[in-house]
Amino acid sequence: MQIVYGGRRCLTLRDAASDQLVLGPEECAAAYGHALLCDGRVVQLRHSARGGGSELWLLRPGGGAAACVCRFPGTVQTLVPAQDVPAVVVKARVMPGAKNFAEDAALRAERLAYGSRAVLHRGSRIYLRQECLGPDEPRLFLANLAEPASTDQTEPLDLTPWAGRSLRDQTFGVSADSRLVVTTIVEELPGPVLRQRLLLIDVATGERRYLDDEQSLAYDFHTPSFSPDGLSVLCVRSRRSTRALPAQHHLWLSELATGRGHELPCRQDLLPEQPTISRDGDVALFLADQHGYRRLFATGMADGTTRALTGPGAVTAYGQTSRTVLTITSNPVRPPALCKAGAETPQKADEPELVRVTAGLLGAWLALPPGRRIGTDRELPLLVWLHGGPISSWTGWLWGWNVPVFTEAGYAVLLPDPALSTGYGTDHVRRGWGRWDGAPAEDVLSLLDMALTTATVVDPDRCAVMGGSFGGYLALRLLETTDRFRCGVVQSAPHELGSFARTSDSGHYFKRELGAHLKEPAAATDLPATLPPVLLVHGALDRRVPESQALGLWQRLHEGGSPDDRGHRFLHLPDEGHSISRIGNLRAWYDVTTGFLDQHLNGAPYEPPPWL
Repeated sequence: MQIVYGGRRCLTLRDAASDQLVLGPEECAAAYGHALLCDGRVVQLRHSARGGGSELWLLRPGGGAAACVCRFPGTVQTLVPAQDVPAVVVKARVMPGAKNFAEDAALRAERLAYGSRAVLHRGSRIYLRQECLGPDEPRLFLANLAEPASTDQTEPLDLTPWAGRSLRDQTFGVSADSRLVVTTIVEELPGPVLRQRLLLIDVATGERRYLDDEQSLAYDFHTPSFSPDGLSVLCVRSRRSTRALPAQHHLWLSELATGRGHELPCRQDLLPEQPTISRDGDVALFLADQHGYRRLFATGMADGTTRALTGPGAVTAYGQTSRTVLTITSNPVRPPALCKAGAETPQKADEPELVRVTAGLLGAWLALPPGRRIGTDRELPLLVWLHGGPISSWTGWLWGWNVPVFTEAGYAVLLPDPALSTGYGTDHVRRGWGRWDGAPAEDVLSLLDMALTTATVVDPDRCAVMGGSFGGYLALRLLETTDRFRCGVVQSAPHELGSFARTSDSGHYFKRELGAHLKEPAAATDLPATLPPVLLVHGALDRRVPESQALGLWQRLHEGGSPDDRGHRFLHLPDEGHSISRIGNLRAWYDVTTGFLDQHLNGAPYEPPPWL
């Protein structure tokens, strides 16, 4: 049985032997997650048709009627299957104090009847991304799905009735025999500091114990998984960032018998993510950015010898079979595809050309319309697109920030990885740490110069800069301090770093990096009168960079005259958060952005539709 993910919330199952379609996309429009059990059945998450909550459905390899085996009054967020037995561990939201699903449903009904959506908070975090936290809280449940599976079977086992808010935004794993569960949990310390610890749970007895050193307050743990033999846990341990230094990440192995842990040696300067242990137990597998690629690596459990298993492209997910490793791989101009680790797919004729640009140790991608790499007539306008994060990199395909949309419109697109970007070593991150408009801005200009030298088809007098979040902040600073760009697009970006760090949903993190800005007064200086036209984009539900940042900038753009006279525009999205997720809003963003760029780079008149 082969599982192919065919689109957002769309699952397609196909029999590998007969190539017969078992379940089509139209049959699972309500699905939003799935997992493959060891016996070939598929567990599917669906939104409940009974007015809220989630349902677990079982799909059989040979087709036939799907069966709902469990209904949760709250939302199920994640599910992880055991490897050797038909069981899954799910993270679901439960009302505080509820001892079972009946009590959970009763409390939800009582809240609904009360007619209030108010939440009384105790911790420092009020939001997580655009979600308002509370009053329900995540817990872990074990669902035993051994045959025969009857509809609406006994409730799954609640593994964490004590959890409170400690499982918010945390990751977990389950042993192959489903007897043990490991999870990260969060503790709020003075500061506030959100510390992530590593906790082991015995399913049969409910006994739990920490796998980290209680005195190691400077470290956090992420993405744990069990070894195939169930005797150890592999995860990422990070030394928490400070005002002077970014976080440092390493592979960490905890032995369950002794409770002791140690760092796995890795002979390359990489930032590991999503680690697992190979089926034979010889190597640790993990993902990491490296020079514009996101590769799957293997490092020896004994000697730390590290090698890349994949070449060009960005691996976003991987899985082990009995014979090989499969990956989901993409690049900035090619959508994700399922392939064997190390396999390369040839470029298609209608695909944008992707050129690597380097300037010393710096790197960037330059995407060009198909067939336009060669030429000296300087006819293409250039869009310099800055990534967010800031601890991030341009490696793979993004639906919301889609490069081919702009290459098809006739633009060359430069995707630089300035200081703070991942994949270029720890020192590259340190160069920009706490100084967002210092080394990162210098690096963007260096890569821009190199791109103009590399691609003689690009017009150096028709350049625009665009970015989101950190990239939007950097784009605005470049527009303020240089004359290299005719216009700019600033999306979901902070404007005043001090107030941003104090009000962001991740303020506990940004305060450590941007502490020097916390005492700065609100921006008092006028923006340059010569500031090029700016398209400001922001969602009203953004909690990572609160909407007040955009409103403050928009008011500053009004100073000294009407923004309309100087070409500034504000695309306001009342129902979006930090990223644009609704299809209609994405269409509006692409239409307005390409129209804005065409107006200022190509001289084409742009009239937005009247409904905007």
